[in-house]
This record gives sequence, structure tokens and C-alpha cells, in this order.
Amino acid sequence: MKTKNPAKRILKTAVIQMQSKPYALNENLQLALNLAKEAHNKGANLIVLPELFDSGYCVNDKDAEFGIDLKAIEHGEETLKNETLRALSDFAKSSNTHIVACSIEKTDKKLYDSAYIISPKGKIVGKHRKIYLWGDEKSRFKRGKKYEVFTLDFGDFSAKVGLQICYEIGFGVGTNLLALQGAEVLIYPSA
Repeated sequence: MKTKNPAKRILKTAVIQMQSKPYALNENLQLALNLAKEAHNKGANLIVLPELFDSGYCVNDKDAEFGIDLKAIEHGEETLKNETLRALSDFAKSSNTHIVACSIEKTDKKLYDSAYIISPKGKIVGKHRKIYLWGDEKSRFKRGKKYEVFTLDFGDFSAKVGLQICYEIGFGVGTNLLALQGAEVLIYPSA
């Protein structure tokens, strides 16, 4: 962890709550961006969006249509879902802010409830796939397999950050594993 002045190690975090409409990607994205702008204008340098903010927390057969395909992004393919990620990336760059966003991730034929950390450079610098699935999530999503800590640079200092999603807050094993890896900040986006 680097810091110019340990006493000035202040992380201003905004945790956004919003009412997402089921599968209304553009509308939900606009609402999230408006709330993120408001949070940034109030000094937030870390903005956390709700679990599955863009598609809404529906957990049904339509979910596969709304998954982010990271391989497609790497190959330059555009989809509506990837445009959502691009818009968040552009906002992170223009506001010099870290954003945590949760979306459905699609890989091959598997779906994951995933949280992404987008850096002020607009890059995904961290990802967590939800491990402890709740209720109907078990029939829709695959479980993640690991807990990781990511070092985020906030200019004057850096911080080690761990991610979990919603229901996982009830299971101490994830928190313990992240703490053992040196996590200083734990983020739990929730629906």
C-alpha cells in the first residue's frame, strides 16, 4: 500500500440503490449513470452499483440473453450488454473514479452473477463470480470458485479490496479468506 500521508487516507464511497426495471438495459444504465454522476459530484472516488443493476434482479430464463461475454469484448464484438460495460468504462475514465458493477457474465454456456471493478483508466481490474448462490440463483447461475484481493490506486494512496455479492455476506469463510489475503476494504453489492 502506498500513501503520501497515512492520516489522509480517505476513501469516499457511494453505494447506489436504484429500482431497476426488468431487462430495460438502456433505461437502467441511464439511471445508474445519472446516480453515479451525482455521487461523483459529491466527491465519491469509488461508486458501487447494485447486484444485476442493468438487467434487474429477475433470475429467469431470459438471463442468458443479457449476459456479458468477456471473450466477445476482447475480440471487439459489440452487443447491447457490452455497450453497458463500455458506457461505465467511459464514465470511470471521464470522472477518474472506480466503479463496481454487477452483471450477468456469460462464458460458453454458463452464466455467472459477477461483480466487476472498473478502474479510472476504464479497464476491468477485478472480477468476482458469486460463490454462495441464493434460492433460484442456484438453477440459473454457476458458482464462482475463488476469492481474490485487488489493489486499487486512488492517487494519493492505494487500497486492497475484496468483493463478494449480496447473500455471501452471511458466510464468514469469504471474509476470512479475503482478510488473510490482506483485504482492507470489502465490497458487497446487493440487489
